[in-house]
Amino acid sequence: MPLPALAVLFVSVTLAFWILQLATGLLSTRYWPGLGLATLGGAAGIALAAQLLRLPAAPGVILAAAGVVVLTVPFVAIVIYRLFGFPTNRTYSLRALSRAFTAFASPVERFLLRTEDGVTIQAVRLIGPARRPKAVIVCHGGGRSKDTWANVATCELLAEQYDVFTFDWRGHQESGGFWTGDGASKYDLKAVVEHVRGLGYARIGVVGWSFGAWIAAIAGATFHNFDALVAAAPPPATLREVEMARSALGVMTHWWAWPLRGLVSVMLNLRVHSYATDASLEPLIADLAPIPLLLVCNEYDTAIGAPVARFQQLFDRAGAPKRLAVLPGRGHIYDWPNTHHYLNLVREWLAETL
Repeated sequence: MPLPALAVLFVSVTLAFWILQLATGLLSTRYWPGLGLATLGGAAGIALAAQLLRLPAAPGVILAAAGVVVLTVPFVAIVIYRLFGFPTNRTYSLRALSRAFTAFASPVERFLLRTEDGVTIQAVRLIGPARRPKAVIVCHGGGRSKDTWANVATCELLAEQYDVFTFDWRGHQESGGFWTGDGASKYDLKAVVEHVRGLGYARIGVVGWSFGAWIAAIAGATFHNFDALVAAAPPPATLREVEMARSALGVMTHWWAWPLRGLVSVMLNLRVHSYATDASLEPLIADLAPIPLLLVCNEYDTAIGAPVARFQQLFDRAGAPKRLAVLPGRGHIYDWPNTHHYLNLVREWLAETL
């Protein structure tokens, strides 16, 4: 292929891949198109660099070749990761289980929602044999999605008794927008609750884990538009208490960290962005009442780095009705063998309060 045509192909594929990867959720669940673009970009980059290096060694040519090589390396790494390291239905360890992608066993109806601040959210409804009078919305954790095992398992279990809805938070998987630490994701849950309420459900419960619990509690305290809440391991104050979130929302929001943002967008289907002020759950938790709250935590939360006493302080600030349930040992809710116990607690609380 002539050098100009090869250069146009490389630039076009590179721009297309990273725009789709960083600005939309299009490549998050479209595995083969993403892999195909990365393969094409890598092949075009290698071919272009080879041609440039055979040209006379002028400083400009050497600089151009070096730039092409630098831009090609991520494509090669992405292809290797997608082929050999990408989480799939094949789970090789219990530790990786909550990250694995899992298909819903129930038939689902997919739909899009628009939040009041203009973000498009991808949501699904699990379709049961008959409509139930009560609905439950399940909220996944940060860096996960509606399609990861922990979320799917919770939805499928609750679908035995309720009509179940779930969705991708902004900046995650198939939803638009960016993930931030300022609490703007509360508008995602608000949009889902309003949609579900508009379908005629008289009672709506919300079940959230980690970041999903944190933002669900903030949304409940702000809007008071649902009827029961399970908050499993929410960061007691800001998201920066969580090691992963501290790295994502701290380092990767700087302009110079765009390579890291690209890496995280591929590995976790997560798009982060800078923001002005951290939101905190602690001063808001008292406003959640009278929505019934089940707060669940481990004796020591390994993701947050917090003992049960830290969650006890948050629980003490909350108003009644409320209950604190402590899972034995170290972990972050979906850690075997606590998973079964946690899901039973969820069902019991919803049966009592919804």
